[in-house]
Amino acid sequence: MKTVACFDPGITTGHAVGVIEDGLMKVRCGQTAFDHIMLYDQLRLLKPDMIVAEEFEFRGRARKGLELYPRELLGVMELYAQQNKIHLFRQKAATGMAYYSNEKLQRDGLYIRGKPHAMDALRHLLHWYTYGYGFQFNKSGYEGENRRKK
Repeated sequence: MKTVACFDPGITTGHAVGVIEDGLMKVRCGQTAFDHIMLYDQLRLLKPDMIVAEEFEFRGRARKGLELYPRELLGVMELYAQQNKIHLFRQKAATGMAYYSNEKLQRDGLYIRGKPHAMDALRHLLHWYTYGYGFQFNKSGYEGENRRKK
């Protein structure tokens, strides 16, 4: 069994957890306004084998409204990963968006209305499991609250 924690860091952070057992990943997700300690404590409780996170992208120059808090949360994840000798996989913001559209998540019984950050974290987790490093564990697809998908 492997546990994967996935985050879309921000003022409101999307989070998704995948538990992989016998090639099937069971997923759940939500969104929370984490502070640094809350996020670290969440990681300590989950004890993930791996972490997946949306990378912070600085687009060349400071601008009004630039929010650096996601970068701070990535630092918390990096600290936890180093302390526990696990890998932190970073993915670009666009990763997973094309394939795991809202419509696809709805068809798969995974979409939660009004939780955009949770959906972004879930997209990152599913992309990692379907096309990224997690592919090696994917033998039977994934399962959410309503049904199973291959």
